Amino acid sequence: MRKSVVIALALAIVICAIPAWSQGPGGPMGRGMGGSMMSSPLMAVAPPRAVMFERMATTLQLTTDQSAKLKDVTTKCDAAMLPLTTKLMDATRALRTAVTGTTYDVKTVKSLAAAAEKAEADCIAACIDEWTQIRSILTSDQAAQLQGMTMRPGPGGPGGRGGMAPGGMGPGGPPPAGAPAPPPAPGQ
Repeated sequence: MRKSVVIALALAIVICAIPAWSQGPGGPMGRGMGGSMMSSPLMAVAPPRAVMFERMATTLQLTTDQSAKLKDVTTKCDAAMLPLTTKLMDATRALRTAVTGTTYDVKTVKSLAAAAEKAEADCIAACIDEWTQIRSILTSDQAAQLQGMTMRPGPGGPGGRGGMAPGGMGPGGPPPAGAPAPPPAPGQ
């Protein structure tokens, strides 16, 4: 019983971070990949927003056609994600209420945890679908460069919370002119 409570609380804490995280810059969900701290799978797969691609267009050497396609994909995906994230936030809120309420029913908490997990899984699936579309637009070199721009470790080393640099870039902004490109991601 105690283990279930600890697991439920840990899950609630991770899921509760999503609304705070979603208040950041970059669109209706504030999704972006500036920091390397990824405390949930949803945070790990959240794609960059249209505004980030606009800011990175020169660095990534995006063509006009690529920029237009990326804007179209991210705009459509934002609209599709809105009801999914609303459902996730509602499920998270219900779980938090059940865990911290004056009465505690482990069956209810487990049921609400399962609903929150399902809601997060739906959001993750939508993000992966968006990444599939984004990756079909970018060249492999652009994808590798994007990874270097969005996945840089922040203060405290890999996994540290780096935050966004001015201009919506990863920590520190774009790489300096003439800097070597980051190595390709595994599997590329």
